[in-house]
Amino acid sequence: NNHNFQKGGYQPFVAYGQSKTANIYFANELERRYGSQGLHGLIVNPGEIRTGISNYLPAELVASMGSSEALINRIKSPEQGAATTIWAAIGKHWEGIGGKFLNDVAEAEPADESGGRFSKWYAKHAFNPESEGRLWNDSLELVGLA
Repeated sequence: NNHNFQKGGYQPFVAYGQSKTANIYFANELERRYGSQGLHGLIVNPGEIRTGISNYLPAELVASMGSSEALINRIKSPEQGAATTIWAAIGKHWEGIGGKFLNDVAEAEPADESGGRFSKWYAKHAFNPESEGRLWNDSLELVGLA
């Protein structure tokens, strides 16, 4: 329960990873609580997209990312990055379905141990009902609804 990094210093990449895990947890818990009532959430990973965001990152980080062949091979145009989101939003296949992780216009699979930093699969800890419920309840407390 260190959602806002109150304990210890702020670490940008840890925070980014935690925010992505929280998105997954939210969609999963939303499906568990409200899926039977027709409210669904999908988890969509647009991937690594060529945008201007790198202008706001430290130069040494951009340089290290630029030397990663795994990342370079996965960089998408903004249009390519939007494809999975559009597919999730309007694809008839996803009507009435939630709690699924989508990547590269497909349902993603769990990563094996060699998935790597820029893997297209999701980490096994991404689907954890106990943690999902805890985050949901913590969120209610944080916004004053519990």
